Amino acid sequence: MIVGLGVDIVEVRRIENVYKKFGIKFLYKLLSNKEINRILSVDSYKLLIQKIASRFAAKEAVIKSFSTVIKKPRFSDFEIFRHESGSPFVKFKKKFEDKNKDFLIDNHQINISLSHENNYAIAFVTLSKIFYEKKKK
Repeated sequence: MIVGLGVDIVEVRRIENVYKKFGIKFLYKLLSNKEINRILSVDSYKLLIQKIASRFAAKEAVIKSFSTVIKKPRFSDFEIFRHESGSPFVKFKKKFEDKNKDFLIDNHQINISLSHENNYAIAFVTLSKIFYEKKKK
């Protein structure tokens, strides 16, 4: 059952302007050190900006998906990574998990999809509650 939904779209040029103005300081407000290292390893400037834009959209979409459930996470409470298959996933920091363990552990799933093209980046997130049926004895 879906209990939260988040979507965000950003204009890549807007993110590029912020990045040009604030540089790495902007990234430190948005991303973890691990996320920054992965993003900065991209060779193409155009792809770098698109990836920053898609991460910004992803962070916003995750936060929006929590708006009706528990206290909204902040950018620093979670990271967006990719599985070896290429699909993105959300990893919460231990401090946030500990504060929200009754909600997050074992009974909720976050699905996230990211996309970008020349002018826009978009992220879509569903937060689902997983129900377990008790086996009859």
